[in-house]
Amino acid sequence: MPKIRRVGMIIGEPLHFDSYYAMAPDLFAQRAVTDKIMYQIMRLSGQEYVDTYASEVKAKMESEKKK
Repeated sequence: MPKIRRVGMIIGEPLHFDSYYAMAPDLFAQRAVTDKIMYQIMRLSGQEYVDTYASEVKAKMESEKKK
């Protein structure tokens, strides 16, 4: 039987991306929106933001194992 636990949720302030709508196809605008979202997740969760893709970290770990 699974244990029943209380679920907690932290809700931050709304994020606004109005200034990016006209630049939607631009990769730099998409990255700026992503960074803004990730920063807020970091702030709310208390976790450190690392500007590295998980696939890159996994590949680096695999290459270090082979040495």
